[in-house]
Amino acid sequence: MRFYTQAVMVGVASLLSLATAAGDCEKGPYAPTISVGADDIEDSPKFCWAEYDQGLVVVGLEVWAARFHIKGVKMTMSDGSNRMIGQQQVDPQGGNERIAWGIKDKVTALKMWKNKDKKGLGKIEIEISNGKKLVCGNQKETSHDGPELIDPAGGTILGAKGAAGAWLENLGFLFLRSTIDEADIIDVKFDENMDQWNAEGRGIRSQDFGNSYFVNQDPPGSPNATFKFSNSKIVTSSKTLTQSSTHVVGAEVSVKVGGKVGVPFVAEGSIEVTATAKYSFERMNSEATTNTETRTIRWDWDGSIAPGKATHCKATAQSGEFSSPYTSTVNVHMVDGTTFEIKQKGDFISTGWTQATGVCGEIDIKDVPKGSLIIDSKASSNDDGVTTDMNRLQAVSVRAVSFQG
Repeated sequence: MRFYTQAVMVGVASLLSLATAAGDCEKGPYAPTISVGADDIEDSPKFCWAEYDQGLVVVGLEVWAARFHIKGVKMTMSDGSNRMIGQQQVDPQGGNERIAWGIKDKVTALKMWKNKDKKGLGKIEIEISNGKKLVCGNQKETSHDGPELIDPAGGTILGAKGAAGAWLENLGFLFLRSTIDEADIIDVKFDENMDQWNAEGRGIRSQDFGNSYFVNQDPPGSPNATFKFSNSKIVTSSKTLTQSSTHVVGAEVSVKVGGKVGVPFVAEGSIEVTATAKYSFERMNSEATTNTETRTIRWDWDGSIAPGKATHCKATAQSGEFSSPYTSTVNVHMVDGTTFEIKQKGDFISTGWTQATGVCGEIDIKDVPKGSLIIDSKASSNDDGVTTDMNRLQAVSVRAVSFQG
């Protein structure tokens, strides 16, 4: 008797946690629903639930039956969680059966019987495309009207509605009305705040691309010598949205990215030498959830060096790596031409690069560090691709300059 009391408490608590307004079961992407059991449930505790908007579908059932009716049904969702309707009560004159299937499997047949006095659900029989079958209930105590043959439509159970108290008075499964054709992300909300990342400079790094010393060892009175500080660097930028599930409401379809979806990214552009790169929202540049682009950052600067002097040049670029969990809104298209929306979690990461920025400054030859790369009048190039042109003369003050990438 104690077990029975606990079972009732579990069943009622579970039922109350799932209860919503009955009207909610009329607004989703459902096939016409046939409910089986008592016709008059006006004064009975009703339930109505589905979590398709979170991408969840039913992938398993466990049924408890007494002699005269079905006591309860537990549904296993695609995230591994369970939803209980009615009571988990084992009755030796009834039965306890369970069935599980894969998220890609479909319900191929469903039969449900009223009980003999037509005050509740008497029996359930369900078949799955993987060959499994569940039968639970006392056939001798079912209605003489025979079973209701339920059309499983798209074959995916989204939820259920009905009424339950001491037993399962009425039950209707909510089936997806069609099969899914395609899906696209139309909006993304990031957990991390981009403005806060910008304020803190999070994920921003400065990369050295070139570092050379140029020396004019000619005697005083000689003309200025010129140099060219130039090279290039290949970098890769990327934006990746990784959805938490490879399935959309039970369907294995490729999720595309809508053209209006913006993501945090350090875009190509020139910045001041002393400035820090910033993230801004930029659209994904293709329908794929991963966008990768390889480009060449170039820098090119001419300058002159007075006799007996040296110049130190340095080229840098900034990269920004932004990462954040997110919640996406996915627009799901079905083969019957209708659409509906769901929410899906995911993780985002982007890597972007600014253009190169360069600084050249005059120093004394004695201040050139030992072991440094030195370009003098006898050299025309080096391994970094830095070149000198000692025949071309200019009187140019060498100062900070921004190089276009």
